[in-house]
Amino acid sequence: MSVTENKAIVRRWVDEVLNKYNLDVLESMVAPDVINHAVPVAEMRFGFENFKRTIGVLFAAFPDHHMEIEDMGGEEDKVWYRGTRSGTHLGPGPLPGIEPSGKYVAVQHIHILRLVNGKIAEHWAIRDDLGFLRQIGLLPTPGQRSS
Repeated sequence: MSVTENKAIVRRWVDEVLNKYNLDVLESMVAPDVINHAVPVAEMRFGFENFKRTIGVLFAAFPDHHMEIEDMGGEEDKVWYRGTRSGTHLGPGPLPGIEPSGKYVAVQHIHILRLVNGKIAEHWAIRDDLGFLRQIGLLPTPGQRSS
């Protein structure tokens, strides 16, 4: 598939799955042997069911999750985008051991997806987890004194 076609698939992925939590499209968009390099728990990295479970964890933590794409690029079989993930932290996670804070957060992300035959085969992410932890109150913001 062309880079243009792959970018359209990734835009649809963000719109349908990450913004609407439409899991009905997952099988048509994600390879059965997908590798998710972005999850912190090693045993969750491999396979369609674990990928689906990871998305469930994300929406349990942020029921109003939204990803806004701000930049997108691609080359050969990879597409990347930079965006802002926002939502209200109402459930446990998305990092292990993090309890719900009830706070609205907005965090920068960079995602890289490798596509094979029109399906996501690999996923990497660079997230501002430090910014997330600051926004929910687990870490002080710069210049803030700890008590």
